[in-house]
Amino acid sequence: MYNPAVFRLTGLKVFILFGLFGLLAGCAEGFEAGGTATPVPTVTLQRFPTSTLREPQAPGEQPELEATTPPLPTPTPIFYTVVENDTMLGIADRYNLALDELLSANPDVDPRAMSVGTELFIPVGDVVESPAALPTPTAAPALLAEPDCYATIDGGLWCFALAENAGAGALENLSAILYLYDEDGSLLQDYGASAPLNLLAPGQRMPLAVFIDAPPEGWAISQAQLVTALGVASEGRYLETQLQEVMVEISGDGLSAAVQGEVRLADREATANVVWVLAVAYDAEGKIVGLRRWEYARAFPGAEVLPFALQVFSLGAGIEMVEILVEARP
Repeated sequence: MYNPAVFRLTGLKVFILFGLFGLLAGCAEGFEAGGTATPVPTVTLQRFPTSTLREPQAPGEQPELEATTPPLPTPTPIFYTVVENDTMLGIADRYNLALDELLSANPDVDPRAMSVGTELFIPVGDVVESPAALPTPTAAPALLAEPDCYATIDGGLWCFALAENAGAGALENLSAILYLYDEDGSLLQDYGASAPLNLLAPGQRMPLAVFIDAPPEGWAISQAQLVTALGVASEGRYLETQLQEVMVEISGDGLSAAVQGEVRLADREATANVVWVLAVAYDAEGKIVGLRRWEYARAFPGAEVLPFALQVFSLGAGIEMVEILVEARP
């Protein structure tokens, strides 16, 4: 049983919470947006314009990853080998395919983690089924808001699109495609956006994020489209946790927030080998302005208490609220 848990700080500079939070887990390298462990010099950051905010799109409005029953392939199927900077959407456009067609033809390929040399089956013309097609997952009830993007000091760009689990079950492997357009609405480039945590419990929300080190010149509008949001097949892969003794202190200028607390496992007999704590900073308008993930990748017995501390920085306006999520995995 996964219990949704979110720690929120609103309108206060210091807040202490004593309580229990049920949360979830995964594994990857460090994930940070909005600063480093050491505050940077004061710099005016330009916030680029984005498209007008709208209601999040339901999964029915996103590409559906459903298997079809196509005709038999021709004797000469077409394959494509992934090269550097390729994206699943870009390859689909190149062959005049819908994204869901290419995803359905390659169900064993993760669009967020395509490595150079990956071979994709291209369903062109009468060739519409992968030679080793597998059933594909059904779209899960995840909502995705339009993104907010912020320039960085070194000329890069952070973009965040807020995803929310509107269903009754936990979700995992959330990903999205970010599109950048010019003022005339012409597509300049697309990028893969990933989640800082592997799982999202019912009722929870977290940003899908992407850092662009060299954004295209002349971009003016950003949009995002949900690509994957899968239901969790087995709860045994994740451990329920308790978040306690939490303190969040927002700096006087609102440009940073210090977070600390303790994590415990609900099952005192279990052992976690990966624990992540995610802090997401929002401004007064509810826009994501920064995030930071703290990681612990050693054995953590359920009978012990795991203290954590991290600092999250704003890429835009002052921080008004901080939400904290935790995941743990055996």
